[in-house]
Amino acid sequence: MKYTVTGIEDNVFANKSALKEVTIPASVTHIGDQAFFKCANLQKVHSNNPAPPVNGFGVFISINQYAMLYVPVGSKDDYMATDWGRYFFAVIEEQVSSVDNVEVSRNPLDNVVYTISGQRVNAPDVNTLPAGMYIVNGRKVIINR
Repeated sequence: MKYTVTGIEDNVFANKSALKEVTIPASVTHIGDQAFFKCANLQKVHSNNPAPPVNGFGVFISINQYAMLYVPVGSKDDYMATDWGRYFFAVIEEQVSSVDNVEVSRNPLDNVVYTISGQRVNAPDVNTLPAGMYIVNGRKVIINR
């Protein structure tokens, strides 16, 4: 059975000093009051939803003062227009992959390549791929040409 996370409860990670990085899935639409309150070592937050989740009161109060927020390309302005922008030192756009549950072949002779949308690519060599983002042998790879 597969479950989808749509929200993060109040205070769920509050005071967790060991928390340094978190990825919030695209399915999350609401984050409860003070969910990450006083996570003093939280340095990176990746929010994969192009629409900023609705925040409760003080969600990111007292996190690391240099914490960075990473959001999907094209959504920075939307995040900055909400209370998300005030909690972070900087907001950076990044490519977000919706590929989950990647199986990795342990055979070094296999060169398994998928597009970010999950389509298998027949490529004898990674160097022959056009520019773009791929999953190669279970790892996200960005090719710039």
